[in-house]
Amino acid sequence: MELEMKESKKLVDGQHIGIIKDVEYREKPFCYTDLIIESDGMTLKAGYPTALSEVSALGKMLKRFDIEPAIGEKIDIEKSLVGKKCSFITMTQEGKDGNMYANVIPKSVKGVE
Repeated sequence: MELEMKESKKLVDGQHIGIIKDVEYREKPFCYTDLIIESDGMTLKAGYPTALSEVSALGKMLKRFDIEPAIGEKIDIEKSLVGKKCSFITMTQEGKDGNMYANVIPKSVKGVE
């Protein structure tokens, strides 16, 4: 089999527009809710601790999408966010493997029309 060497995709630091394509949940090493965002042909993740309150990072992110559940109300994060257009800011950071990656600043993710 022949494989073609391709140039790696890079996202410049700064503000971008994307679409939330999925929501994933992980439990190791901690419980996190990850937004899967597609932008400029790349897939990126923005992670939030899975704790929903008015002052949690997840609760504040929902507010930036004009979603404000009442105390005691349950919300389906996937149904509420998948398919929504968003803006976000990236910064390039070095990974543990020595490669450089576009890192989404979680506090910057917000809904756009």
